Amino acid sequence: MNPTESAVHAELQTVLIYGSLVVLLALGGFIWWLNYRYRQRNKKASKPHLELVKQPPNVRRQRHHKKHKK
Repeated sequence: MNPTESAVHAELQTVLIYGSLVVLLALGGFIWWLNYRYRQRNKKASKPHLELVKQPPNVRRQRHHKKHKK
């Protein structure tokens, strides 16, 4: 291998490494986005169930309201 071929080979290796990193980062971002969208859809789907399970109303307020209603 002469010095010119060696320099070209080193440059191609560098481009291959950086290109692989860019592809992996893009793929990771896409997978993160899919996971985010999945969690958002599930959060919206589970909201009606959470609204059905509410804490009982405050008993003291009800008694106070009944006193003044009479």
